[in-house]
Amino acid sequence: MKPSTVFALVILGILASTFLVLPGYPLLVKLFPYVVGIPLAVLLIIEVLRELFEKHQPADAPTSAATLQRHVAGALMLLAILPFLYLLGFVVGSLMYSFLYMKLHEQRWHVAAGLSLLSAAVIYIGFVSILKIPLYEGLVFLWLIK
Repeated sequence: MKPSTVFALVILGILASTFLVLPGYPLLVKLFPYVVGIPLAVLLIIEVLRELFEKHQPADAPTSAATLQRHVAGALMLLAILPFLYLLGFVVGSLMYSFLYMKLHEQRWHVAAGLSLLSAAVIYIGFVSILKIPLYEGLVFLWLIK
């Protein structure tokens, strides 16, 4: 079994345990995990089924140093969002992170700015305005309010 399939099964287990615990909570608390978790569970199930019914190819060549370096850089880039979210909050942090990510991958300024603003607007309108889910505001903005 491929590591990606094992990872998908672990995440499915976490989602299943979350869904088992959720019925005891109020609707507003359950809304976000359901909105995010159900589509994620569907996609993970599709991925696992695709892996199970796919014809297996012979083992790939050993991972080269360049490939390993790319994987480590990608993992570090994913971890880099955590300080943005912690300090700037979810909406502003995701806006800044997506902009910097696109600029580091040599995207043009207007494309990076436009897509970052669009994603922040979708997050704000979707979660804060429509679903009425308060998102984390970040330490910087909490300090400014005090």
